[in-house]
Amino acid sequence: MKLTLYIAFGFALFSASHAQAKPWTRVSTLLELEPGLSCRAYLWLPDGEVDRPLIFYAYGTGIYSAAENIHPAAKSFLEKGRAAVLTFDKPGIENTLDKGSVYERDVFARHRQGHLVACAKAAVAWASEKAEVGADSSILLLGHSEGAQVLTRLYAEWMEQSDPETERVELLQLSGAPLDDWKKFIGCQMAGDAEFEKRFEKALKENDEEFFLAAENAGVPLEYLKEMFETPALYEMLQTLLSERPELNVEFHHGLEDAYCSVDRVKALHTWQLAEQKGGKLSKLSAHYYPTGHFFNREALKNMIESVDQALKKSSN
Repeated sequence: MKLTLYIAFGFALFSASHAQAKPWTRVSTLLELEPGLSCRAYLWLPDGEVDRPLIFYAYGTGIYSAAENIHPAAKSFLEKGRAAVLTFDKPGIENTLDKGSVYERDVFARHRQGHLVACAKAAVAWASEKAEVGADSSILLLGHSEGAQVLTRLYAEWMEQSDPETERVELLQLSGAPLDDWKKFIGCQMAGDAEFEKRFEKALKENDEEFFLAAENAGVPLEYLKEMFETPALYEMLQTLLSERPELNVEFHHGLEDAYCSVDRVKALHTWQLAEQKGGKLSKLSAHYYPTGHFFNREALKNMIESVDQALKKSSN
């Protein structure tokens, strides 16, 4: 069995270039998180533009470079000169223009999700120093799977620290979001495969790092996984955000057949939000469902692009 905690470039299908694309430039920087642990951020800047909105995307767990495939809902607006695009790689992974993607196992094995949140925060600060983006431009957050959790945690941290970046966020778009706690999240994936569940539990008990780092099993460090077992579920975090920041535009795109991240929790959150609205607590949460799994069909992508378009139009008013 393959424990699919990660996105294996499910968006690559939709990433074809447009013939009339405007020129852009890719820049990157290494952001130090702690001694000996850094992450690389990538920024695509539309040539000749200033103060463009910033589309920040993050994919899911696994061993790959997020820079290899720009999120198509972001790329289409980069190529029209309407937005700059930002992403980052996990520690131990880099994508170079001359050598392609590079993976350092020992560095990767040290990272936790908290490091990814710190990297995301530093990446936005770095991008905002560029004239093409600026410190006051709108931010659109597009997170898939683990990336949905990372970017939600980023916004929550901004909110907790009363960071002005919260006022810049026009959209929090979450696809394939793992709303359950990670024990339940992983348990759902192992359901029906008693043999794999037995090997998983054995590896966990014996602290078998190699088992969990293997892409066919999980593709995450063991300590990362243990930390996530103790991290509050994304469901509760979003309830808090929606209650405290009702003006935040939160949008779900979820497959009805997603075996990795239950659609039931998305529906439950939406039902909770509707009940809150009847009580006079207005919040901007919308949910879109599709007859597909963890990855998406063209209808989903079309709707995601339309939502980004609307948010960009709003930011320009």
